[in-house]
Amino acid sequence: MEEKLNIMRTLMMICGCGIIYIIAYLLVVSGLSMIPACRQLHTMYLNAWGMAAGAGAVCLFLRDDEWTFRMNGKPVLQLVAVVTLAYGTSAFFNIILGCVPWEAIFEQQVTPDEAVFFGIPLWARMICYELVAPFSEEILFRRVIYKKLRGIAPFWVAASISALLFGLYHGNLVQGIYAFIMGMFLALVYEWTGSFIAPVLFHMIANHLSDITYEFPKFGEVVYSPYGAIVSVVLITVAMMVLIKKQEQMF
Repeated sequence: MEEKLNIMRTLMMICGCGIIYIIAYLLVVSGLSMIPACRQLHTMYLNAWGMAAGAGAVCLFLRDDEWTFRMNGKPVLQLVAVVTLAYGTSAFFNIILGCVPWEAIFEQQVTPDEAVFFGIPLWARMICYELVAPFSEEILFRRVIYKKLRGIAPFWVAASISALLFGLYHGNLVQGIYAFIMGMFLALVYEWTGSFIAPVLFHMIANHLSDITYEFPKFGEVVYSPYGAIVSVVLITVAMMVLIKKQEQMF
């Protein structure tokens, strides 16, 4: 009976945080849209304000003692491994998904309009897309959904559900698949390091790579090349070996 109550409380907590996030997001975005000076703003600016408001509202319902920032083991080595893993996975899975002829399969445009994500200056994208968005999304999907589910379910169940919701949240087939894959890795680094810093940093680095390769196409041609895929596999392998070894040393 107590176990069932715990499961119900956990699910209600997750649903409550999700509703709070959505309401705060919609209130801020709709409120800003009603201001004449803000009506012409790029959607990324509005999304950044909305996500920040959503994450802030959710944080009000999380206890201070529930936050874990200190990493288990050697933090510097783990942070380097997280950064390396983020670069490797982001590049590798972008290459893989880029090889799929999505438009030919579905006979329609299924990739998002680049203007939606890259229609503002690089410095602004670095704030909205590389800082605000990763932190805000990790609050909801890893800090709340994954961590709460992890308290009542095995790792793969909690990771899969949080990653699936993370993919659906992106509202686009290709981005959704990519987000699901990255969501699994985000849960892994959170599990392995024991710190909320890890998935936030991972998310920021992955977004940064997408951002910087768009801004500098020549660099993108190198990163998303066959040689880039080989380098990515090496980076993923080395990073995971470091993180897994640190995980084993804890027990």
